[in-house]
Amino acid sequence: MSQALFDLYDAIKAQEANFPLPEPEVTITLGTLSLISVRKRLPLANKYYEEINFLYAIPTYRGPGYSIPYDPEIPDGPHIAYWPIPGFGGVLDIANIHNLNIEILITDWNGIGLAGNLQITLGSQTKTVAYGQPSVMFLNVANVDAVFSIIINNQFGANPVKALLPLKINWSMLGAGAITLPAIPVALVYAPVVDPQKKNSASTSSTITAGNTTTISFTTSSSTSRPVPSSFQNVMDMQKDLSTVGGALSQIPNPYTMAIGAGLSLIASGLGSSTAIETDMTSVNHQSSLTVISSSTETITANSSDGGPEVGDIIEYLYNVKVIWYSKNGKMTLGILGYEGSIQTTMGSLSKCLLKLENQPNGTKDTSLHLDIAAIQALQKLDPFTAGNQVSSLQPPRFTDISHGIKGIAGGGLSESYTYTVSAATSQTSTTTITTVENDSPGFLSFLDIGVTEEETLQTQISQTNILQTLSTQSVTQSFSLYGVAGTPYNSWIYYDNVFGVFAFRDMGV
Repeated sequence: MSQALFDLYDAIKAQEANFPLPEPEVTITLGTLSLISVRKRLPLANKYYEEINFLYAIPTYRGPGYSIPYDPEIPDGPHIAYWPIPGFGGVLDIANIHNLNIEILITDWNGIGLAGNLQITLGSQTKTVAYGQPSVMFLNVANVDAVFSIIINNQFGANPVKALLPLKINWSMLGAGAITLPAIPVALVYAPVVDPQKKNSASTSSTITAGNTTTISFTTSSSTSRPVPSSFQNVMDMQKDLSTVGGALSQIPNPYTMAIGAGLSLIASGLGSSTAIETDMTSVNHQSSLTVISSSTETITANSSDGGPEVGDIIEYLYNVKVIWYSKNGKMTLGILGYEGSIQTTMGSLSKCLLKLENQPNGTKDTSLHLDIAAIQALQKLDPFTAGNQVSSLQPPRFTDISHGIKGIAGGGLSESYTYTVSAATSQTSTTTITTVENDSPGFLSFLDIGVTEEETLQTQISQTNILQTLSTQSVTQSFSLYGVAGTPYNSWIYYDNVFGVFAFRDMGV
């Protein structure tokens, strides 16, 4: 990962302060309704009409007109039943608020008399207001284009006085920042059973991709709340979205909203100006999952000399993956900026590293593998041979028996290539691990609607699915070489891992 990307990551991280934590509940005063009728003479006639007197406490705009009845005071005057009145609506900009309550103040009740009554509608809520009540409250207003209407039944007039005042609510729940994922797996290759000469090997090779598809959701270690899903997005597409939203919010005459817009615009500017974004190793498929690509052509070989199944199994992963997050109205989107490096190692090496870290302070990372205890254990869980009972671990839907019988070697050498056709059903099989996110913040937790305290430990639930899920069928061919010594036979059973797209070998002596 280049220094430019490190700097960009730090710059995005610094912008998190520009996104205030979402408030659980906020009450805003819409304006004041005066019940004293404003009587105005109509032009060219000795007629009068009543107009509702409402003073907005928020910005307004000219909306569609409405008609009201008027009182004919001169019987022989021209007959006009209604008169069009220009309507004025309010514009309410809401940023980072979960529940919105709207209050309307009411004054001058003597204007409608003791026998009059008042009815106010806001969105789907209608309130009949008791005489003398100083205000009316509408709780949990969710309408983004609410109708605000008032009906006054004045005891001094036969007809009710009505007003329709459109209300526009621009609702935004926005946050952005950066986190670090300690490791994202790229490939898993199983070692064959150990032969007497320790010459057995298994290889996986691909000219397209050597990886798998990753989806991520979040939860906390101290909470029973459901995991919060997220989706990946191409970084350049995210940059366009951030730029558009940020530019729009920056124009709203609301300091709270303008600050959010400025933060989004600054992040978009950084993404757009960076020419070192490493997108060659990751792509986003149509299901908004991340496809991790290790190389255009790559062959990974697992040798029995490294210890056989479990110990000699090889895993490849990206470490310290730098992720930008963007939350918009409850939807969390992730984009990969880059990563510090990739490592290919054996499960045996992970186990040795785990022993070295046992007595170290929590969070200590091995200097060669760049992983702490939690990250190592998460990677180990991807390998079913670490579960102890291979018979129960190598079961559908993740594993498919492809040898249909024991492969016995009692001498000489045997090299084979197995071709297995992957169906749409098997390619959708997945497995899940849990790791801890690094460099998270109260803001990130809050926008995930999990919590707002530093004490929460945010966990990443990483689901691995075969990359071939984007195809209807695909044939996979892999090779292995098994060697034997006369008089020292051994047996193996062969499976196909539907998640990582590789073959697994079970020693029938186990």
